[in-house]
Amino acid sequence: MRAQNPALPDEDAHEHSLPTPSAFEWRVLTFTCARPPFAGLARDRLEYMAHLPELPSTAEFAPIVGLALAVLFSAIGLICAGVHLLWEASMSMLLLFFFPCCLLSADSVHALTHLYLQRRERLLGSSDTLYYASLIPELGMQICKLAHNMHVWYVHGLSFSVLDVLLFANTKVALENLHRRCVTHRNFLEADSNLKQRFRSATAAELAELDDCCAICREGMTAAKVLPCGHYFHYTC
Repeated sequence: MRAQNPALPDEDAHEHSLPTPSAFEWRVLTFTCARPPFAGLARDRLEYMAHLPELPSTAEFAPIVGLALAVLFSAIGLICAGVHLLWEASMSMLLLFFFPCCLLSADSVHALTHLYLQRRERLLGSSDTLYYASLIPELGMQICKLAHNMHVWYVHGLSFSVLDVLLFANTKVALENLHRRCVTHRNFLEADSNLKQRFRSATAAELAELDDCCAICREGMTAAKVLPCGHYFHYTC
Protein backbone atom coordinates (compact mmCIF):
# COMPACT_ATOMS: atom_id res chain seq x y z
CA MET A 1 0.00 0.00 0.00
CA ARG A 2 1.35 3.41 -0.96
CA ALA A 3 2.16 5.64 2.00
CA GLN A 4 0.90 9.17 1.72
CA ASN A 5 2.99 12.11 2.84
CA PRO A 6 0.74 14.52 4.77
CA ALA A 7 2.90 17.43 3.61
CA LEU A 8 2.03 16.74 -0.02
CA PRO A 9 -1.42 17.46 -1.50
CA ASP A 10 -3.63 14.49 -2.07
CA GLU A 11 -3.82 13.88 -5.83
CA ASP A 12 -7.20 12.18 -5.62
CA ALA A 13 -8.63 14.99 -3.54
CA HIS A 14 -7.21 17.54 -5.97
CA GLU A 15 -8.74 15.68 -8.89
CA HIS A 16 -12.18 15.65 -7.27
CA SER A 17 -11.93 19.31 -6.32
CA LEU A 18 -11.60 20.50 -9.93
CA PRO A 19 -14.65 22.55 -10.97
CA THR A 20 -16.98 20.59 -13.21
CA PRO A 21 -20.26 21.66 -14.77
CA SER A 22 -23.30 20.75 -12.75
CA ALA A 23 -26.02 18.51 -14.14
CA PHE A 24 -28.30 21.51 -14.60
CA GLU A 25 -25.61 23.39 -16.54
CA TRP A 26 -25.15 20.38 -18.81
CA ARG A 27 -28.90 20.31 -19.44
CA VAL A 28 -28.91 23.99 -20.31
CA LEU A 29 -25.97 23.51 -22.68
CA THR A 30 -27.61 20.50 -24.33
CA PHE A 31 -30.90 22.37 -24.68
CA THR A 32 -29.20 25.46 -26.11
CA CYS A 33 -27.36 23.40 -28.74
CA ALA A 34 -30.16 20.99 -29.64
CA ARG A 35 -33.33 23.10 -29.67
CA PRO A 36 -32.55 25.87 -32.23
CA PRO A 37 -32.52 23.46 -35.22
CA PHE A 38 -35.95 22.13 -34.20
CA ALA A 39 -37.27 25.67 -33.70
CA GLY A 40 -35.92 26.72 -37.09
CA LEU A 41 -37.40 23.62 -38.72
CA ALA A 42 -40.83 24.33 -37.23
CA ARG A 43 -40.71 28.01 -38.23
CA ASP A 44 -39.66 27.31 -41.83
CA ARG A 45 -42.19 24.52 -42.24
CA LEU A 46 -45.03 26.66 -40.88
CA GLU A 47 -44.01 29.48 -43.23
CA TYR A 48 -44.02 27.10 -46.20
CA MET A 49 -47.40 25.56 -45.36
CA ALA A 50 -49.02 28.96 -44.79
CA HIS A 51 -48.08 30.07 -48.32
CA LEU A 52 -49.39 27.02 -50.15
CA PRO A 53 -52.09 27.81 -52.78
CA GLU A 54 -54.54 25.61 -50.88
CA LEU A 55 -54.47 26.21 -47.14
CA PRO A 56 -53.67 22.94 -45.29
CA SER A 57 -56.10 21.57 -42.77
CA THR A 58 -55.71 21.88 -39.02
CA ALA A 59 -54.68 18.22 -38.82
CA GLU A 60 -51.80 18.87 -41.23
CA PHE A 61 -50.62 21.84 -39.20
CA ALA A 62 -50.91 19.97 -35.88
CA PRO A 63 -47.52 18.09 -35.85
CA ILE A 64 -45.50 21.22 -36.69
CA VAL A 65 -47.45 23.36 -34.24
CA GLY A 66 -46.88 20.66 -31.62
CA LEU A 67 -43.13 20.79 -32.26
CA ALA A 68 -43.08 24.58 -31.91
CA LEU A 69 -45.11 24.37 -28.68
CA ALA A 70 -42.80 21.67 -27.30
CA VAL A 71 -39.76 23.88 -27.91
CA LEU A 72 -41.54 26.87 -26.37
CA PHE A 73 -42.72 25.11 -23.20
CA SER A 74 -39.41 23.32 -22.66
CA ALA A 75 -37.57 26.66 -22.93
CA ILE A 76 -39.97 28.34 -20.50
CA GLY A 77 -39.71 25.40 -18.08
CA LEU A 78 -35.93 25.51 -18.18
CA ILE A 79 -35.92 29.26 -17.50
CA CYS A 80 -38.28 28.89 -14.52
CA ALA A 81 -36.28 25.98 -13.08
CA GLY A 82 -33.02 27.84 -13.58
CA VAL A 83 -34.23 31.01 -11.90
CA HIS A 84 -35.44 28.90 -8.97
CA LEU A 85 -32.16 27.03 -8.64
CA LEU A 86 -29.90 30.01 -9.32
CA TRP A 87 -31.83 32.60 -7.37
CA GLU A 88 -28.67 33.70 -5.57
CA ALA A 89 -26.91 34.57 -8.84
CA SER A 90 -26.73 38.17 -10.00
CA MET A 91 -29.11 39.53 -12.62
CA SER A 92 -26.19 39.92 -15.02
CA MET A 93 -25.32 36.23 -14.71
CA LEU A 94 -28.95 35.16 -15.17
CA LEU A 95 -29.25 37.28 -18.32
CA LEU A 96 -26.10 35.74 -19.76
CA PHE A 97 -27.10 32.21 -18.81
CA PHE A 98 -30.70 32.24 -20.04
CA PHE A 99 -30.54 34.62 -23.01
CA PRO A 100 -30.50 31.76 -25.61
CA CYS A 101 -33.57 30.17 -23.99
CA CYS A 102 -35.38 33.53 -23.88
CA LEU A 103 -34.55 34.21 -27.53
CA LEU A 104 -35.72 30.72 -28.47
CA SER A 105 -39.01 31.29 -26.64
CA ALA A 106 -39.54 34.62 -28.39
CA ASP A 107 -38.80 33.05 -31.76
CA SER A 108 -41.32 30.24 -31.15
CA VAL A 109 -44.02 32.71 -30.07
CA HIS A 110 -43.29 34.80 -33.15
CA ALA A 111 -43.64 31.76 -35.44
CA LEU A 112 -46.96 30.69 -33.90
CA THR A 113 -48.35 34.24 -33.95
CA HIS A 114 -47.28 34.66 -37.55
CA LEU A 115 -49.05 31.42 -38.49
CA TYR A 116 -52.28 32.53 -36.82
CA LEU A 117 -52.23 35.91 -38.58
CA GLN A 118 -51.45 34.30 -41.94
CA ARG A 119 -54.41 31.93 -41.62
CA ARG A 120 -56.61 34.80 -40.49
CA GLU A 121 -55.50 36.89 -43.47
CA ARG A 122 -56.24 34.04 -45.88
CA LEU A 123 -59.76 33.79 -44.48
CA LEU A 124 -60.65 37.44 -43.83
CA GLY A 125 -58.49 39.37 -46.31
CA SER A 126 -55.20 41.23 -46.34
CA SER A 127 -54.14 43.90 -43.86
CA ASP A 128 -51.00 45.57 -42.52
CA THR A 129 -51.25 43.63 -39.26
CA LEU A 130 -49.28 40.65 -40.56
CA TYR A 131 -46.48 42.83 -41.91
CA TYR A 132 -45.95 44.75 -38.68
CA ALA A 133 -46.39 41.58 -36.60
CA SER A 134 -43.29 40.30 -38.42
CA LEU A 135 -41.36 43.57 -38.52
CA ILE A 136 -41.50 44.48 -34.82
CA PRO A 137 -40.40 41.06 -33.41
CA GLU A 138 -37.61 40.74 -35.98
CA LEU A 139 -36.23 44.20 -35.15
CA GLY A 140 -36.61 43.47 -31.43
CA MET A 141 -34.72 40.17 -31.59
CA GLN A 142 -31.86 41.70 -33.58
CA ILE A 143 -31.57 44.54 -31.06
CA CYS A 144 -31.58 42.00 -28.21
CA LYS A 145 -28.78 40.05 -29.91
CA LEU A 146 -26.72 43.22 -30.18
CA ALA A 147 -27.35 44.06 -26.53
CA HIS A 148 -26.42 40.51 -25.51
CA ASN A 149 -23.12 40.70 -27.39
CA MET A 150 -22.34 44.05 -25.75
CA HIS A 151 -23.19 42.52 -22.37
CA VAL A 152 -20.84 39.58 -22.95
CA TRP A 153 -18.10 41.99 -23.99
CA TYR A 154 -18.71 44.07 -20.85
CA VAL A 155 -18.47 41.04 -18.56
CA HIS A 156 -15.63 39.31 -20.38
CA GLY A 157 -13.59 42.41 -21.12
CA LEU A 158 -11.97 43.35 -24.40
CA SER A 159 -8.99 41.21 -25.36
CA PHE A 160 -7.57 39.60 -28.49
CA SER A 161 -8.88 36.08 -28.13
CA VAL A 162 -11.01 33.62 -30.08
CA LEU A 163 -14.05 34.64 -28.02
CA ASP A 164 -13.64 38.26 -29.07
CA VAL A 165 -13.39 37.22 -32.72
CA LEU A 166 -16.63 35.24 -32.42
CA LEU A 167 -18.34 38.12 -30.61
CA PHE A 168 -17.22 40.54 -33.30
CA ALA A 169 -18.52 38.22 -36.04
CA ASN A 170 -21.88 37.76 -34.28
CA THR A 171 -22.20 41.49 -33.68
CA LYS A 172 -21.42 42.20 -37.34
CA VAL A 173 -24.07 39.71 -38.49
CA ALA A 174 -26.68 41.19 -36.12
CA LEU A 175 -25.90 44.73 -37.31
CA GLU A 176 -26.14 43.68 -40.96
CA ASN A 177 -29.47 41.93 -40.37
CA LEU A 178 -30.83 44.94 -38.50
CA HIS A 179 -29.69 47.33 -41.23
CA ARG A 180 -31.12 45.10 -43.96
CA ARG A 181 -34.50 44.90 -42.23
CA CYS A 182 -34.61 48.67 -41.73
CA VAL A 183 -33.76 49.26 -45.41
CA THR A 184 -36.46 46.79 -46.46
CA HIS A 185 -39.02 48.60 -44.30
CA ARG A 186 -37.99 51.97 -45.74
CA ASN A 187 -38.40 50.62 -49.28
CA PHE A 188 -41.81 49.24 -48.33
CA LEU A 189 -42.95 52.63 -47.04
CA GLU A 190 -41.70 54.36 -50.20
CA ALA A 191 -43.46 51.84 -52.45
CA ASP A 192 -46.64 52.14 -50.38
CA SER A 193 -46.60 55.92 -50.65
CA ASN A 194 -45.90 55.73 -54.38
CA LEU A 195 -48.80 53.33 -54.89
CA LYS A 196 -51.21 55.64 -53.09
CA GLN A 197 -50.14 58.64 -55.15
CA ARG A 198 -49.89 57.08 -58.62
CA PHE A 199 -53.13 55.12 -58.77
CA ARG A 200 -56.51 56.56 -58.00
CA SER A 201 -59.16 54.81 -55.92
CA ALA A 202 -62.24 53.42 -57.61
CA THR A 203 -65.54 55.05 -56.78
CA ALA A 204 -68.52 53.14 -55.41
CA ALA A 205 -70.37 53.63 -58.71
CA GLU A 206 -67.47 52.15 -60.68
CA LEU A 207 -67.30 49.11 -58.42
CA ALA A 208 -71.06 48.61 -58.61
CA GLU A 209 -70.95 48.82 -62.41
CA LEU A 210 -67.95 46.51 -62.60
CA ASP A 211 -69.48 43.84 -60.31
CA ASP A 212 -66.31 41.76 -60.45
CA CYS A 213 -63.76 40.27 -58.08
CA CYS A 214 -60.09 41.07 -57.60
CA ALA A 215 -57.99 39.20 -60.15
CA ILE A 216 -55.33 38.41 -57.56
CA CYS A 217 -57.21 37.18 -54.50
CA ARG A 218 -60.54 36.40 -56.30
CA GLU A 219 -62.51 38.13 -53.55
CA GLY A 220 -65.22 40.76 -53.95
CA MET A 221 -64.18 44.41 -53.96
CA THR A 222 -65.69 47.13 -51.77
CA ALA A 223 -62.61 49.31 -52.38
CA ALA A 224 -60.02 49.10 -55.12
CA LYS A 225 -57.24 50.87 -57.01
CA VAL A 226 -57.55 51.54 -60.74
CA LEU A 227 -54.50 50.75 -62.88
CA PRO A 228 -53.72 52.69 -66.09
CA CYS A 229 -54.77 49.62 -68.10
CA GLY A 230 -58.24 49.85 -66.57
CA HIS A 231 -58.01 46.81 -64.29
CA TYR A 232 -59.22 46.95 -60.70
CA PHE A 233 -57.35 45.42 -57.77
CA HIS A 234 -57.51 45.53 -53.99
CA TYR A 235 -55.01 48.06 -52.66
CA THR A 236 -53.38 45.46 -50.40
CA CYS A 237 -53.15 42.98 -53.29
